[in-house]
Amino acid sequence: MTKYILYLFFSLFSFSVFGNSEFSVSDSTQLKHSVYFVGDIGEGPLVKANMEMLRGQLLESGTKGTLVVLGNTISKEYLCRDREDDEFESKDLNDFLDLVKDFKGKVVFTPGDQEWTLNKKNGWESLMDFENYVEDYLNKGDVFLPSGGCPGPIEIDLSDDIVLLVIDSQWWLHLGEKPEAECGFENTADFLIQLSDAFKRNENKKLILASHHPLYSGGNHAGHFSFPGPVELYRKLLGTSQDFASPYYKQMRYMAKQLLGKSTRLISVAAHDNSLQFKQIGDSYQVVSGSASLATYVNEKKMDFALREVGFSKLNFYDDGRVFLEFWTVGKEGETAPHLAFTKYLYKYVPLSDDEILKRDQAIDFSDSTIRIAASQIYNTTSQFKLNYLGHNYREEWATPIQVPVFDIGKEKGGLKILKRGGGQQTRSLRLEAKDGHQYVLRSVEKYTEKAIPQSLKKTLAAHIVQDGISESYPYAALAVPKMAEAAGVYHTQPKIVYVPDDTRLGIYQDGFKNELFLFEERASGDWSDSRLFGGTKEILSTDKLLKKRYKNSNIVVDEDAVLRARLFDIFLNDWDRHDDQWRWASFEEDGKTIVRPIPRDRDQVFFYTDGKLPWLMRRKWLIPKFQVFDSIVENVSGLGFNSRYFDRSFLSSKTKAEWEYMANDLKTKLSDEVIEAAVSDLPPEVFAISGDVLISKLKARRDLLPQMATDFYSFLAKGVDVVGTNESELYKANWNEDGSLNVKVYRLSKKHKKEDLIYTRTFYPNETKDVRLFGLKGKNQFKIEGKPSGKGVRLKLIGGKGKDKFNLENTRKSQVSVYDKTKIHINKDAVYRNKTSNSAEVNVYNRKAFKYDIVSPMVNANFVSDDGLILGAGVNYTAHAFKKEPFASKQKLLVNYAFSYPSYQIKYLAEINSVFRNIDFEGRVNYNSPNFQGYYYGMGNDSENIHTEDNKYNRLRFERLSINPQLRFNFNAKHQIKAGVFFDQSRLQRTGNRFVTDYSNPINDLDPEKDFSTRKYLGINIDYIWDSRNSEVLPSRGIYWQSDCQVFRGLGRNDRDFNRVSSDMRLYFSFSPPARTVFAFRVGGAYNSDGYSLVHANRLGLKSNLRGFPLDRFAGDGVFYQNTDIRFRLSQFRTYLLAGEFGLLAFNDIGRVWISGERSESLHHGYGGGLWLSPFKLMIITANYSCSKEDNLFSLEFRYMF
Repeated sequence: MTKYILYLFFSLFSFSVFGNSEFSVSDSTQLKHSVYFVGDIGEGPLVKANMEMLRGQLLESGTKGTLVVLGNTISKEYLCRDREDDEFESKDLNDFLDLVKDFKGKVVFTPGDQEWTLNKKNGWESLMDFENYVEDYLNKGDVFLPSGGCPGPIEIDLSDDIVLLVIDSQWWLHLGEKPEAECGFENTADFLIQLSDAFKRNENKKLILASHHPLYSGGNHAGHFSFPGPVELYRKLLGTSQDFASPYYKQMRYMAKQLLGKSTRLISVAAHDNSLQFKQIGDSYQVVSGSASLATYVNEKKMDFALREVGFSKLNFYDDGRVFLEFWTVGKEGETAPHLAFTKYLYKYVPLSDDEILKRDQAIDFSDSTIRIAASQIYNTTSQFKLNYLGHNYREEWATPIQVPVFDIGKEKGGLKILKRGGGQQTRSLRLEAKDGHQYVLRSVEKYTEKAIPQSLKKTLAAHIVQDGISESYPYAALAVPKMAEAAGVYHTQPKIVYVPDDTRLGIYQDGFKNELFLFEERASGDWSDSRLFGGTKEILSTDKLLKKRYKNSNIVVDEDAVLRARLFDIFLNDWDRHDDQWRWASFEEDGKTIVRPIPRDRDQVFFYTDGKLPWLMRRKWLIPKFQVFDSIVENVSGLGFNSRYFDRSFLSSKTKAEWEYMANDLKTKLSDEVIEAAVSDLPPEVFAISGDVLISKLKARRDLLPQMATDFYSFLAKGVDVVGTNESELYKANWNEDGSLNVKVYRLSKKHKKEDLIYTRTFYPNETKDVRLFGLKGKNQFKIEGKPSGKGVRLKLIGGKGKDKFNLENTRKSQVSVYDKTKIHINKDAVYRNKTSNSAEVNVYNRKAFKYDIVSPMVNANFVSDDGLILGAGVNYTAHAFKKEPFASKQKLLVNYAFSYPSYQIKYLAEINSVFRNIDFEGRVNYNSPNFQGYYYGMGNDSENIHTEDNKYNRLRFERLSINPQLRFNFNAKHQIKAGVFFDQSRLQRTGNRFVTDYSNPINDLDPEKDFSTRKYLGINIDYIWDSRNSEVLPSRGIYWQSDCQVFRGLGRNDRDFNRVSSDMRLYFSFSPPARTVFAFRVGGAYNSDGYSLVHANRLGLKSNLRGFPLDRFAGDGVFYQNTDIRFRLSQFRTYLLAGEFGLLAFNDIGRVWISGERSESLHHGYGGGLWLSPFKLMIITANYSCSKEDNLFSLEFRYMF
């Protein structure tokens, strides 16, 4: 009887821990596949035992298993320290990689926050280094997914009915540089569309979503701690970017949960928190498996199951459709026996068969059908205003119906299957695959700009203008390209225009792809060796993958002649949209090397043209120069290179001026009149009749001008040239000639560091090139530089890279050579050079996207205050860029304000120059107030009286002031800086009759008629400290701004006494949700002057600065204290045809007081009030406030918050 009781007890125990017995797996059930999840593999006492347990199960699973590593694969302490050669020599990491190496099944690594260096600036670069290290070590192909820092999603078929989706969730949270367009989309909305499509595509399968960050958790990152101290409370309420409380994480969770809530049977597996957790949400599941090395506190009540133990999770899929979850742990320290801590039946699902799916889809035959239809009617207009200001463009071509075939997905190319939706800002596209493996693409002729503009601009006049701008593109231009490309020797597709009907066979894509015109063409992907297209290549690479391979070793050779030919052909066509993703690369094996040649794609902007006044303004050099129009002459050739600015500098660095001229003349010959006429004749006859002859005429004129355009574009690119090596070791040789020209050659080095193949050569001339930059990447590079020019020659910058490099500089001139590397470099003792070495992580990094255009932009300012009346201002902002100067080389701002109520003006000038001395910047300020500039004076002290409350003219004063402040700025990181400088300050009070300042009989007025109205001049020094962690300067919702400064004034005149001033101002902003609906803003500050200061330098309280409810400059004294509180509540977002943005309410409360020597005052002045705020397009702030105090009630209108 006892044994039956024990059997019953263990049965009940099994039910409570391992699930209902009816869901247990019988011996006859065949295990189909197992997926193992392990996250946060760092250093810890139980790592070895956990890995041994994992190793045993992996060996048992073999090819029926998949291992998913969920990020944070190396400890943060190791990852963030400085490393030579990007080696990740961590024993725990390499032991784990050895374990993975022996595994016969699939392996997937996905990154966490530590692979992105914990959100630091160089996170993307570090991630790429780690990806390369892991894949090189394992030699298992592309196992680090998504690759290249992209977010995904990546679909991996684990079996016929099990799909693993992998995303990089840290991409969403990373605040530094990260890829977007390189990944095939422009923003997070595109990513969510791709993820949604992936869910829908696999709705008939068992789906797993793997990422590092969970959406549900009971761990520390979700704000749960065993003891809530100050740090824990901060993480719970405000949080770092890695915590649930962070607005970035909140936004990611909100959007992802909206998407996942529509899914069934989705198992989302993540790590991040160091525990094992499980939770069911509707028909989906969250698994947390982040305790591979360490276990931390988890709140069991927040999840269906949670365990604070080191271990991993496992999903078992069975042939009968059942799915089970398991948690395996190693127990406590010292216990090494594997332990199945938890198992749970999740669901059972048997997918529909292919025959059932075919029966579900309706079979339709559209073969041999045609239709007459226009590309779009929305651009057709008779409005003279629109035609004058937005242009005639190609409106008639868009509105003219053409005869086209109806697209039959079941018959075209023998039948096509849909792979996925394409990315891109404006074009709707579908990727298709034929039975022979060739891929094709459907791309909408109509463009949809809603994704190309910010949310705040949608359904506004601005949105209408952007959409109308599509009429500037020729709808069928791609059809005219093939014959010209063939003659020019440039790879191309064979596009045709088709009509896609409302076809149920499009499945989940049916609603977005129906009843309109599409361009159908070959997609440059995969193996085309059985075709004459793309040179018959067997392999086609994206630009991203090419760069990855090219940096790896010098056996990958870019055919720069082919690149030059293709780019000159682009200029001939006026195709300005040639960014990295607009290219694919055909790969060929030749003489032991891999030669790659460019394949241009997506010819949407060929023949781009507008004659509108607004577009004319927009394409000025100082606005958006890339929008150059297709005309017989080219206004700004360099503007055509804006979108290709990284591409051109990466793949044309070896081409000389003579080669550009030769190639241009060769194209001029090959693009004959007959070729141009035949090509344009391939346009639909209905639109050829409208503009065909004009296009032909312009093409012939541009062909004749092609040599001149080539010379102009070459001159633009030649000003600064990057010569980039590989991750192997290279020898860089450079020597100057007497004429100032510079010969550069790069050789491959053998493993014994012997010179081998020449891989780069070019001679640079000082009348063309200012700077040549030689970039070593990794490896042990050698730089041998000789000679010096007789005059001003080409400057040379040597960037060693991350390896242990050697520099040998013989007979050089300091002004000509700069060396960038770590401080401990191997260089000959007699070398003469500019020493730019540093221990900064950025010093020897190659940033392919460093080039930036200089920018000129306008500035506006406006204010209205009851006391001052209307003040309007305008100015200009000029930003220049240069090598290793981030975020800019120099910036200049000039602003002029004019006050209408008392005619006077104010001039403000700011100059910033970065890195004038290593990490030290220069900042210079000049402010000038004209003689009639207005201020206010009520007497000194905290209890000064305002006896003219109805009319404050009595208290007005006028003064002229000039201040000049050059200073040096020391940047410790992106948030902290110290400024130190000297200043000159000159001011003079005006003697204005019938004013308080000249009423010497008034006992409150203690001004000296002689001394205080004389010209006051001071020379001094200042030191400032600034801490700025705000998420926005215009609309801050989180962060801190703290500025403290000290000034020493030394008088220059007989009436000017010496004095000192110290001040500090701290502001705190926080909100609880993204986007911020309510922002709490707090400010506290104060200042103190020593004895001897002039009236102009008194510390003040008043409206606009620090005490609302009181007039401007209401109180003045030696010292001042103030505290301001704002609650900024967003009522609503709005969108009208003319304007869009946000508006809300503002409530505020201010207190403050001043002190003067000898005064005894207990008064604390109090102001309060409210108002409205408006943020047009979220680019600026307009506030209208009504403030109250016991003394006055005041209205103010400003283009800013007070703080």
